[in-house]
Amino acid sequence: MINITGRIALAAAIGMGTLLGLSGCGGDSAKYLKYSNSNPQVNLSVEYPDGWRYIAYKNQQSGFPVVVFAPPADGSGAFSVLMSVEVADTKGAGGKELSAKAVTDGIIERELKMPEARLLSRTKASVGFTKAEDIRMSLNMLDKMHTKGSKLLPSLARIMTFKKGDKVYAVKLIAKQEEYERYGKAFDRMVKTLKKVN
Repeated sequence: MINITGRIALAAAIGMGTLLGLSGCGGDSAKYLKYSNSNPQVNLSVEYPDGWRYIAYKNQQSGFPVVVFAPPADGSGAFSVLMSVEVADTKGAGGKELSAKAVTDGIIERELKMPEARLLSRTKASVGFTKAEDIRMSLNMLDKMHTKGSKLLPSLARIMTFKKGDKVYAVKLIAKQEEYERYGKAFDRMVKTLKKVN
């Protein structure tokens, strides 16, 4: 969903608390905040961990909007975890309708271009009454996301894709291998609370 260069730029932006691209808003909650964006290209609301920051932008590879959520930078530049939502339009070239599977195929194809990326599983799932796909991958991330001489760090990713109206939403978690399990509940919360605004 986000290439290495994009991840470096995002880490720097999130670390500085900069919010770029498509606008959104946050609201108060005990452990989670609510992100909401009524822009027709995005059209979603979702809950994310309290204290995390977000940035919304357009993916240069796919042309689709992406909202990335991450904990505040600790100053070291070390990668730990990112969660994101990509919003894919199912209308392809010439106005032809794309299936949710076709959109998901494209997302997986992009992710497999990451260093040492490997598809671990792709299974059918559901989000409420909505059909979904659950994708698990292993890959490497830069250990220091915006510094030279960074090393590749073994990481795990999970992506849930599902269709709502004319959009396919892809919710993604990517974290260091040893910390991946810590964020499972937050990922599940994001998947379950994602709704269309309009």
